[in-house]
Amino acid sequence: MSQRTFHFLAAILALGLFGCAATRMTSFVDPAYRGQKFTRLLVVADVPNLETRLQLENRMVESFREAGIDAIPGSNLFPPTREISEEEAALILKENKIEAYLEITPTDAGVETVALTPDKKVTETETETRGHFHWGSYGGSYSGSASATSETYSVEGRKYNLPWAVFSATMYDAETGATVWIANANTGGNAYATMQIVFGSFCDSVVDRLAEDRLIVKIVGK
Repeated sequence: MSQRTFHFLAAILALGLFGCAATRMTSFVDPAYRGQKFTRLLVVADVPNLETRLQLENRMVESFREAGIDAIPGSNLFPPTREISEEEAALILKENKIEAYLEITPTDAGVETVALTPDKKVTETETETRGHFHWGSYGGSYSGSASATSETYSVEGRKYNLPWAVFSATMYDAETGATVWIANANTGGNAYATMQIVFGSFCDSVVDRLAEDRLIVKIVGK
């Protein structure tokens, strides 16, 4: 592999060959619930689009379960095909031993197009050395010659699409309906990320923040 090829591949990796995303989150715990732990949760995605709702609920449940927290998608207990009254909803939560329910909402989302334009040229030098090693009566010696070549080039400007989304999250006490926890989050992906990866970053961050806020206890190894 030439030096030029190596540096080109390194540049692609630096740009993010693998899809990933990062989330910035702000949260607040109601003083009455500080230190209270919840172990069985319901996840409800407040999204008009059915496909997005199911994806977001299932991904959030996956994040909870990987942390060892028992969680159920809201669509399992409250199918979107049914009209359920508040009294019926309260009974369903009680029968399924739901301690709290988490409502998550993507409030805004989109894709930002970024153009990367080369602003400088790069010069590379490749050196090749040839010679022979001689072993004589008084030790070894080396003789040979070296040659060097230089090449100047620039990387062509490219455009990358960066997915992003803004979320809100609210946790409610299933028994009283009181607000336990609120959070706002901004998530952005790199050039190789999909919106599903953006969702995943947000969901994992919610679990991490709830653990940091001492509302759940993550089980190590799950």
